[in-house]
Amino acid sequence: MTCSLQIEFIRSSQISPDDQQTIDRLDHLAFAGKVAEDDPNEWADSDWMVLGRIDGEIVTQLGLLKRKIRAGAVLLPVGGVGGVATHPAWQRRGLSTALLRAAAPFIQTELKVSFGLLNCANESQPFYARLGWKTVAAELWFMENKKRRLLQTPVMILPLSTHEWPQGEIDLGGLPW
Repeated sequence: MTCSLQIEFIRSSQISPDDQQTIDRLDHLAFAGKVAEDDPNEWADSDWMVLGRIDGEIVTQLGLLKRKIRAGAVLLPVGGVGGVATHPAWQRRGLSTALLRAAAPFIQTELKVSFGLLNCANESQPFYARLGWKTVAAELWFMENKKRRLLQTPVMILPLSTHEWPQGEIDLGGLPW
């Protein structure tokens, strides 16, 4: 039996309660017990979810948002990618790869930005690098509870134009995603 992945882009505000429960369970499976000491207590909400379904069931996901950040001295709109997760029973089948490849043109044309931006665990860098993401920093500044905090994590960008990424520290100006 061949399983076909259906990819859906949906505004976060339009997700059904049942699908939200599935997304929350998938987040828990993917990220529970993997929180570093310097990870924030809160994460930014996504504007969009990219859902991968097989036989109608959500088996893989990622969140997207548009945010103006500071990179060095430049204010720059980016397409934030977060919460990339695949159910353990469906991992190592290229499903997250398919979602990330589908998200790239969406970030460029729908969000109308020149760069995707994500932060990830050290062990995930090679995965994203194979898909064209480039490491630009090892730390990320963000705001939480009106305090500027540092998250020491690889920061990667996906260039979606010929623009050069600005040099200097990266400040999200809000919660990380």
